[in-house]
Amino acid sequence: MKNLSPEEKSSTQGKDPGPNLKDLSEKKESIQRRFELVTQKLNELKEASDRLLHPRKWQKKP
Repeated sequence: MKNLSPEEKSSTQGKDPGPNLKDLSEKKESIQRRFELVTQKLNELKEASDRLLHPRKWQKKP
């Protein structure tokens, strides 16, 4: 192993891109899941408010 200068040591010390990228990937997936759930809930609420505001449009036709 070659001897590193103090600048090189400090720049490489504590930097392990693997776990950091993994953490970011997990956070991204978690945020995407939450976004999908929030979007789904928002659509449900929009539909429910439409049913309340425009009941005739939602009545089942015989």
